[in-house]
Amino acid sequence: MIASRSLTSLAFPLLLLAAWTIGAGFTDPLLIPSPAATFAALKELAAQGDLWTELSISIRRVASGVVVGAAIGIPFGIAVGLWRWAETLLGAALPAVSATSSAIWAVLGVLWFGLSDGATVFVVAMTVAPILAVNTRDAVRAADPDLIQMAQSMGFGPLAVTRDVVLPAILPSLFAGFRLAVGFGWRVGLVAEALGSPSGVGFRLKQAVDLLHTPEMFAWSLTVILAMVALDALALNLIEARSFRWRKQLVSA
Repeated sequence: MIASRSLTSLAFPLLLLAAWTIGAGFTDPLLIPSPAATFAALKELAAQGDLWTELSISIRRVASGVVVGAAIGIPFGIAVGLWRWAETLLGAALPAVSATSSAIWAVLGVLWFGLSDGATVFVVAMTVAPILAVNTRDAVRAADPDLIQMAQSMGFGPLAVTRDVVLPAILPSLFAGFRLAVGFGWRVGLVAEALGSPSGVGFRLKQAVDLLHTPEMFAWSLTVILAMVALDALALNLIEARSFRWRKQLVSA
C-alpha cells in the first residue's frame, strides 16, 4: 500500500519531466533548456554557494513578512468578526486593502523602504494580512455563538473569550488560510525582490532573464517550486499535525 502511494505521488513529476524533455528537444534552448542543462546550472549554483545564500535571504524576508502580516490580520479578523463596533469602525478597510494589487504594494515598498529587506517584508505583510483577516473573520462568524455567549455569561472577558473559545474554534480554518497566505506571500516576495532588491531568489531570477541565461532562470524557478513543496510537506504539515493532535486523541478515546 505504501509503495503504491509512493509510485502514485511520483506519477505527475515523472510525466512533467518527460513532457519537459520532449518539449526541450523540439524548441530553441534559449526558450526551453533541457532538464540536463537546468540541473547542471542548479548544481553549479549550489556548488558556488549562491543557491543557499540567496534562498536563505528570500526565506527570511518572506517569513518575516508572513509573521508581520499574521500579527496584523488575525487580530483584525477576530475583532471584526466578534464585535459589531469593530466591524462598523474597521470593516470598510478590509475590502479596500484586499482589492489593492500586490504590484502597488511593491512600488510603495521600494519607494518607502528603498533597496532593503523592509520593502519585501512590507509587500508580503500587506498581501498576507488581508487574506488572514478575511479568513479569520469568516471563521469567527461561523463559530458557535452559544459557546461565546456562555463564556461571556460565566464572566469571561474579551481576551479570555478569544483565547479559550474563539481561537480553538477557528483553528482549522485559520490554518487553511495560513497555508494560502504563505503561498501568496512567497510569490509576491519574489516579485518584490525582482523589482527592488539587490539580492534574493527573485533578484537572481530577474538577473538571469535579463542576461538570457535560460538554464539558470529555470534552475532558480525549480528552486522556488522545490522550496514551496518542502515547506508544505515538512514545516506546515508538521505544525498542522501538532496543532490538531487533540483530534486523534479524541477519536481514539
